[in-house]
Amino acid sequence: MKHESLVDISEGDLLKLLLGDPTRRFFDYEGFPRDPVFKDGVDLAGVPGGFVGDVDVLGCNLTQPDLAVAIQAKRIKFDAWDIERGSPKKLQELKKAYKQANRDAQIGFSLVYLYVFVVVDSREQNRGNTTYAGISTKLRALVDRAISLSELHDRVGLIQIELAQPMDYAPLLVGTFGSTIRRLARPVLQTPKLTEWVKQKMS
Repeated sequence: MKHESLVDISEGDLLKLLLGDPTRRFFDYEGFPRDPVFKDGVDLAGVPGGFVGDVDVLGCNLTQPDLAVAIQAKRIKFDAWDIERGSPKKLQELKKAYKQANRDAQIGFSLVYLYVFVVVDSREQNRGNTTYAGISTKLRALVDRAISLSELHDRVGLIQIELAQPMDYAPLLVGTFGSTIRRLARPVLQTPKLTEWVKQKMS
């Protein structure tokens, strides 16, 4: 193959690429702030409550820091070998993602989401044909069963996003891109202290 595999792009770099998309197609769901600014990899240092770690993506309209959205992201990866053996990489990391999203709900961000990216390199499977085929219905069902709403606080939203590289083009240039809203986030009122922290982080 001439081009880099989509599954080899790190989680952080993938988020940067998607945030750089002018359409912001994966950052414009119901309840999201209008005219938002997003920052990736935001350290929680100084957040009220003394929590540690980071938020994969933090966003708000700069005039409304009290309506911040916090997003945690995890990838489930299918390369040629994973497709052949019928099992993806990174499934075991979902438990960590649930804990991170639940922590963000505990911190009290207005909206909290977990994004699960199903990242597929199906070029070898497709053998150079002009096709947009990603993973099979059977493998997609396996992933759907593995992703659990029951592990998440009931106000945390869950978005499942599939990104496929079916032909030998640069990642995210030609392929299949789609999202499924497994659950919309339920908003809460942020505390003034948290809103001030968001304001400082986003300035």
